[in-house]
Formats: sequence, structure tokens, C-alpha cells
Amino acid sequence: MFHGSPEGSAERARDQEVLRAETLREILGRLELSAASPGPLDFSFGSRTLERLRSEAAFPLLAAGVSVEGSSSPFVPSVTREVGAVRVGIVGLSDLRDEAGDLPEGASAEDILASGRAAVGALHADIVVALVSGDRRAARLIATGIDGFDF
Repeated sequence: MFHGSPEGSAERARDQEVLRAETLREILGRLELSAASPGPLDFSFGSRTLERLRSEAAFPLLAAGVSVEGSSSPFVPSVTREVGAVRVGIVGLSDLRDEAGDLPEGASAEDILASGRAAVGALHADIVVALVSGDRRAARLIATGIDGFDF
């Protein structure tokens, strides 16, 4: 019931993964997620599918300095949310490069530190949170290379 069979096809497996992503998007929207940051696997089924999922999400996908081929707009770098009397800025930073340093097909990315610094500098918030999609190395690089994050 929960695993594939030899009769399955690559196209059917792809359709199941896209359905899983659509279901997750709906669940996160119902939970009133403030924002998410895409990772390299979000590009697995092409920029067109990612753009459709992004446009239908009830929450923004944040990724400073990241663009998707064929998209009319790059990812939004940040959002600000009011939490009581506190303005919380959320900056999305996605390290999309694989171990060889390559980006997923359909993605382009500016320097993550320069993009992060620009996004933090543009915020008017009491607290600034980094929403990082990447490994520990990327998180450490961001934490030590960008001033202004509180969390």
C-alpha cells in the first residue's frame, strides 16, 4: 500500500510526488504558515511545476536572490509579520547548490551573503529571523557572514 510496485512507471511516480507536494502545500496553508524557503529538491519536477505550486500556496516562498526560469518574478526575499506589538522580519535564504556547486535546472541564484545582507538591510522590524534552506555549513556561513539576525 505504501510502496511502489514493479508495474509502476516513472511518470506515475512523478505524479505521486507532485500530489504529495500539493497536499503538503494545502496542509501548511491551513496551519497558517508564515513563510517557507525552497530547497533544491523543490526544483525536481521543473520550474513550471514549482511556479504553479508557489502561486497556489497560501504562504510566501522566500529566497533572497533566487529566480526561477520562466517566472515573471523572482522569489520574495522577506516578509514582515506583526506578532502582538512586535514586528518580526523573516528573511528566506536558500542554498540551492549541490556538492558539485551546481544549481538545479531552471534556478539562478545571486551570492547568498550579499542577497541576505540586502534583505536584512531593507527590513524595518524589531526582530529578524533567518529562514534557511541548506545544510549546517550554509547555516554557519549565514550566521557568521550576515549581521542583523536575531534567530
